[in-house]
Amino acid sequence: MTKFVFYFLSALLFSVSLISCGDDNGNSSASGDNLISQAVGTWMCTQSTDTQQGNSYSGMMVGKEVSIFANGTYTSTGASFGYSGTYSVSGNKITAHSDNGGTFVITVNISGDRMEWNGTASNGVTFRYIFERENSSSTQINITPDMIDEKYEWTVESFNITRGNNSNLQKGKTIRFKNDGSCEAFHSMENAWRINNGRIETYYKTTNEPMYVYTLIAVYRDMITVKMNGTLDDNLESTIVFKRGLIIEPPSVISEESVFDNIENVKLVRNGCYTQLASFENSQIKLENIRLNKNKVHTINANTNQVDNVWTSAWKTINIANATLEGIKKSEALSAEDVSSIIAEIRAIRAFVYYNIAMLWGNVPLITTTIEPNAIPSQAKQEAVLQYAYSEISDVVNNLPVTAVEGNLAICRKAGYLLQAELAMTLGNKTAAQSILSNVNSTSSDETIIWGFKKESTATTTPIYTNKHISLYKNECSGNMTNLISEWANSSFTYGYWAALKRLGQAQSVTGCDDYELLMPIPQNQIYSSNNKIKQNPGY
Repeated sequence: MTKFVFYFLSALLFSVSLISCGDDNGNSSASGDNLISQAVGTWMCTQSTDTQQGNSYSGMMVGKEVSIFANGTYTSTGASFGYSGTYSVSGNKITAHSDNGGTFVITVNISGDRMEWNGTASNGVTFRYIFERENSSSTQINITPDMIDEKYEWTVESFNITRGNNSNLQKGKTIRFKNDGSCEAFHSMENAWRINNGRIETYYKTTNEPMYVYTLIAVYRDMITVKMNGTLDDNLESTIVFKRGLIIEPPSVISEESVFDNIENVKLVRNGCYTQLASFENSQIKLENIRLNKNKVHTINANTNQVDNVWTSAWKTINIANATLEGIKKSEALSAEDVSSIIAEIRAIRAFVYYNIAMLWGNVPLITTTIEPNAIPSQAKQEAVLQYAYSEISDVVNNLPVTAVEGNLAICRKAGYLLQAELAMTLGNKTAAQSILSNVNSTSSDETIIWGFKKESTATTTPIYTNKHISLYKNECSGNMTNLISEWANSSFTYGYWAALKRLGQAQSVTGCDDYELLMPIPQNQIYSSNNKIKQNPGY
């Protein structure tokens, strides 16, 4: 456990004033010839949203350049906008005609070195793009150590690969540069960094082999635009938009020596497990909602960002849980009475994650001790993982807190029974599930939350188990299928619906998914990094 580091993420954002972006709303009174004089130059897109038939797509234009000329012509590196064309101006509206036949009507606002487009294309797409002027000072911003202090983490918001390929570069991925010169980045060998000529160079510490070069080209509020060039992948060139956020590390949870020396520290670590579990569960619900949407059911593949987000956050949760249990076991400062309930909570958390990833992916690794990053072993059979999770929750359920605490954010005994019953049903033992559910009698079948998590960036709670779940599970166990599917569909919560459809053999008919889509694809980058010890699910 000596190499295991506890850290807990926060969505706190920062504000940086490295460039002048003018009015926050990007307002400009420029029009006609005045607008042309301000618009002439080369601009890089740093934020983009395209909307078509009610579906929005972020980042498609990010990293693309547009050069506007005073003679009424333009060039672009964005294929959808056309590589060249002409334009005319009326007030603050530009009408552009690309050489490939597209027409674009755009309302333009310019403030300093920032330009905003709101427009409609002839193919029905509406769009909003934010550009930064490339010949402004924002194209040459030197990176300093304080800007990339280890208290910050960079999350990929969007990216555009203009040359080469990198399967590890995905939306939602994070990189972190630590003050000791090490880093956690895209590639497993990308483990050290240095600043050279205002740019970050990453390398493999053991051999000093160069990895990538990051050049900071624009900063706007919490968004950072970086040019990434390959040395590891010689041909790689990509523009990445990062969101930079703070990492919060409780001061008392800083080392193996001090973390388990008193019960208050252990409670902080337990809270960190819940924080990571909330990240996993919020990601899982988003992924399942895609599969439940008939219009999007077939859009999930091995390179889908949300698939990787769920998989990655699951293993972070499991590794933190394993390390916490190991630390408590080794501690000589804690009594069994002090930690009995906390151990039960941590094991229940681990059982909950294992149940859900086995339900989502089928065969998955089964890990009960801490491991090094990227050292995930081969898969265990789905039934073995489910049986392990069932045994774990069955062993600790009666040691869980009897009543919900901390606003239903910590797992209580009633929630433990529901997890145990859900596992029993999944393993095909409805009789055992009925017996377990007799412990969770409820006077109502409303959606009052028994256990849930805070939604990302909001104060509201995402329900995991509610009184309604008790009613639905009891009806399933007793064979009372009347209106059961419609009750699930009409509930305001999502957790448990996809799993119930699978148990009831209704997933294909309700969602339109194919048989192979009953399991999620394993992230392709995980298969690569495991040296094919992890096998892809059939059909993907």
